Amino acid sequence: MKSSLFSVSMLALAAASVAAPASAGFVYINSPLVQGLDAPGSTVAQAKYRLSHTNFDISLDRGAGTNPGQFVSANLGNNNAISGRVFQFTLEHTAGKGFSFSLGAPGSPFSTPVAWGSFGKGAGVAEELGGVAPGASFNSLVLEARASRSNSSMQFSDLEFLSKGLTIADGSFESGLVGPSTSGKGDAPGLWTQELFADTDLSKVNWSLTGLLRGERDAGAGGDETVKFTVGARQSAASVPTTGAASLFLVAGVLNLRRARR
Repeated sequence: MKSSLFSVSMLALAAASVAAPASAGFVYINSPLVQGLDAPGSTVAQAKYRLSHTNFDISLDRGAGTNPGQFVSANLGNNNAISGRVFQFTLEHTAGKGFSFSLGAPGSPFSTPVAWGSFGKGAGVAEELGGVAPGASFNSLVLEARASRSNSSMQFSDLEFLSKGLTIADGSFESGLVGPSTSGKGDAPGLWTQELFADTDLSKVNWSLTGLLRGERDAGAGGDETVKFTVGARQSAASVPTTGAASLFLVAGVLNLRRARR
């Protein structure tokens, strides 16, 4: 009897495995299943929106910061023009091509795009940054909202990660507002961090991250880095136990198979 039950269970697992849609990998968003994600990892690319009075407001760099020759950027206007304004952003990665980052009014065609990779020529577009082309491996995205300046804030909402072939196994993004005296997830005042981890190399996959941003600050000059939203593509040593999402998806398939038989 035990042998028979074992055989049925194994057949059910095999059937569920075959019936389940193929996945190039699993994604975990703000998930407690991920272990070691907070450990420092190398940043291979970073997209940034900040409120600067006279300098650039959006940028894309190769993880080396906004040093000369290491980034591309665009200027949206002074603080009076962009403070309190809602922008929809899109950070897009195309495997074998590179990164693009753009902001625009919600519901309107995106404006002020910047790109790093083989996107042709134009303002805000660079095939290489510091002599480096995109393509380095990474498996996580770290989102940071910062507003440490007095009477400032950074609001974020409708965050969504999309990718054909990748399955969101656990977790979701949060919406919120951060200011000098507020924080999220136990971060320091003025900082809210969210994290996405994949069990596969995200540099080999097409994906996009979108959302709404609303930064607010005074019209004074200086403090360019005090009110901003960044997305860093990092190579992390984090991991997910083998009892995580992949097993859960398999178990769900077995349960569905049993229900169908009944």
